[in-house]
Amino acid sequence: MSGGTAEESSSSGSSSACDPGLVDCSGDCIDPATDFDYCGATAPCVVDPGVDCDNITQICLDGSCSPCELRYNFESSPNDVGSTLSWTAQGTWDVYAGAPIVPQNNFVLFLPDQAYGNTGQDNTGGEPENSTVTTPGILLGDTLAFYSWNVDRGGDNFGGRDNKIIEIFDGAWTPIVNCGTDLNGSAALPMCQWVMGPRTGDNWDYIVLDTSLWSGQFVQIRITYDTVDPQIGFEQGWYINDLRVGECGPSSTH
Repeated sequence: MSGGTAEESSSSGSSSACDPGLVDCSGDCIDPATDFDYCGATAPCVVDPGVDCDNITQICLDGSCSPCELRYNFESSPNDVGSTLSWTAQGTWDVYAGAPIVPQNNFVLFLPDQAYGNTGQDNTGGEPENSTVTTPGILLGDTLAFYSWNVDRGGDNFGGRDNKIIEIFDGAWTPIVNCGTDLNGSAALPMCQWVMGPRTGDNWDYIVLDTSLWSGQFVQIRITYDTVDPQIGFEQGWYINDLRVGECGPSSTH
């Protein structure tokens, strides 16, 4: 997000055009105490642009990037956030340290930590794989955000190969993403794009989905991965990390 708390500057590049307490950064008047992209910036911003806070794991609080409360980070440590023990998974949905070796791509170690995902291969190492993971009831906010990593056909292709679907249950299942049908413009999402690899383990896409229709409600989330065809060549699956539900606020867990 860029300049989310900013007011448009009437004179690009001039900090004097901004209201007191705001700083001109790239033509926007930002609040350096809260802005994710220019946290702690001072005028002139081109000299001191502050810090670019991580959109999921951090919040700009009083001019400093501070830990943000996550719902799930898929780690197995004393500081683990959330638990997947009550998640209902089919197929190869699980916590992984990396993506598997395949004929055209080597094993990839995820950095900086583990992720939750699906290898795109069944338990015998073959395809097709069509499986889901369903969460228990979760209090949802205006957004559902996470990091995504995929090496596959993306789903936005003829036949919907390696399709990705995300649904919300509040009495009935409602899809909010379907790469194969371009639901809600989902084909534009990076996770819906064809990625051949090789791809490094620190190269993650940031995904933000609008869940404002369910804000303040306890809902279930169901994620489906459908390879459609039985071919394995370059595909290493789809994985998510640092899943956040609701608005980012000061951490109560770290």
